[in-house]
Amino acid sequence: MRTDADLLLTGTCQISVVDRPAGDPHLFARHTLDAHTEDGAGLRKGIVELPAGLAAVVVSDAVIPVPGAFFGVPADGAAEVLSVSFQMAFPRVPQAVVVVLSTEEREAQEEFLELATVVAGGISFTAPPRPSTLAEEHTAAAASPFG
Repeated sequence: MRTDADLLLTGTCQISVVDRPAGDPHLFARHTLDAHTEDGAGLRKGIVELPAGLAAVVVSDAVIPVPGAFFGVPADGAAEVLSVSFQMAFPRVPQAVVVVLSTEEREAQEEFLELATVVAGGISFTAPPRPSTLAEEHTAAAASPFG
């Protein structure tokens, strides 16, 4: 994605499923934030409502080590990153989805957080609807921008 200032916004996205304590999935976001320590630089946290439910959101700045071996150089380095995590409970099982997006483009924070929210908003705990006939399937395929 390019920002309004023509900066190419790049980063990483990790999605994982983790076990969570049994209990009301609607309380998961609050319990997650209560358990999150306040030791991060620039830490901000809150709860947002996404189409799939309530999510605990943590935004933080961090300096992470980068092993030189990853890039074929002898010296290790460090990277300053902006990260945002969204944690949401599955509605009927004791598991949660964790989506973490990170970027080194810290000057594009507003655009990055907007993009991260769009990604997290795409999470769904229901299967997509299936076309009921072959004709509907062909119509759906023809309408797809991916052909």
